[in-house]
Amino acid sequence: MFDIGLSELGVIGVVALVVLGPERLPKVARAAGRWVGKLQRYVSDVKADINREAELAELKALQQDMAEVQRTVDESLHQIYSPDLDDDKPVYPGTRKKNLRLRRSVVPLWYKRQQGVRAYIQSGAARVKRHRRGVL
Repeated sequence: MFDIGLSELGVIGVVALVVLGPERLPKVARAAGRWVGKLQRYVSDVKADINREAELAELKALQQDMAEVQRTVDESLHQIYSPDLDDDKPVYPGTRKKNLRLRRSVVPLWYKRQQGVRAYIQSGAARVKRHRRGVL
């Protein structure tokens, strides 16, 4: 960045010693060192931010490319393997789609109620609240 040799640094040091004096020179040198350190940290932070933004832009472009590839593969597979049926309508009349997200038990709810088994899970606080209603 700067083309300063050892002889130029020596001249700057002698001039600073004459101008500032021996009492103030160490304080000024420390302050200058702190400023140079802050400047270096700031420059490295800016470089890191620029690199991070460049990588982020590359990743976004890669994500868009992969989404386009996935879309084309899905379309080609859909054309090859799916018949011309509506997905909303059941294949056989009188049937309906199962809600696979709904958890079903092996033992029916009416049987659990008949046997006195708890059908719904309650927290301890909810059970205490339910039984304390009669006490208050």
